[in-house]
Amino acid sequence: MNHISKPWYKSTEMKVALIGIILPFMLTYIINSFDKEKKELSISYSQLEPIILENNGIVNNLVINYDSVNVKNISKLNIKLKNTGNVCLTKNDFSDGPLNIIVKYSNAIKNIILQASEKEDAGQQHSVLNYKNVTNNNGIIIYHPSLLNPNDEVTIEVYLLNTPNIKIFSRGKILNGNIVGPDPIEVKENKIGYKTFVQSLNSFFYNKWVTIIFLIILFFFVALSTTFQFAMTKEPEHADAKGLIFVMGIVTLLLSIFSIVLIVSTLLYT
Repeated sequence: MNHISKPWYKSTEMKVALIGIILPFMLTYIINSFDKEKKELSISYSQLEPIILENNGIVNNLVINYDSVNVKNISKLNIKLKNTGNVCLTKNDFSDGPLNIIVKYSNAIKNIILQASEKEDAGQQHSVLNYKNVTNNNGIIIYHPSLLNPNDEVTIEVYLLNTPNIKIFSRGKILNGNIVGPDPIEVKENKIGYKTFVQSLNSFFYNKWVTIIFLIILFFFVALSTTFQFAMTKEPEHADAKGLIFVMGIVTLLLSIFSIVLIVSTLLYT
């Protein structure tokens, strides 16, 4: 009995391919519909970097005084503020007052902030930075940003008298948003994983939607390739290479699934 094959457009492979092509668009629309505004400012800080050490030979030939006190040690601290949300942060988001970053010393010796300045200001023109020494045990960095776009980062360079053991705290609020940290920079930079990979991919294309369009096009070609490979396994002339073609089909199928996962992840993480 002659086997009557189905038209190509009625084959199971083509139905799977069509579903696979439509699914990313549906997921993109659904997730984008629920993509909420996120206001978030993350604070991180470096380890203290000694500039002048008491046991350094140069001190014997160098005299530094601050407020009539001979200075033996000076240390530098970098504090980073980054807009890790998906909307701009303006000065109006700090209507409750500027952000206070508290430097608490645990040493008994005299510790004060000598200077604080913006090393990197993310191109702002009206940000305000001040500092004050409350006691020998506390110093406060007072910062009021004017405009931080998503992923904008500000670096505040702080010089301290001596090399104290410190703890960093923050006090302040964002209108309908959150302040994350302060956390040590070393800990934050070591958190390299899937989210970092997705964000790096997005940075490569410079734009969230360009990344998504690229991934959708990639999915389309991979899904189409998968369909043709599985169809080839049913053709008699490819019987000898059926196993290899099947393995290649599985690989491209996994790649197409990974493309969908990347599309969803780009929407969530960028």
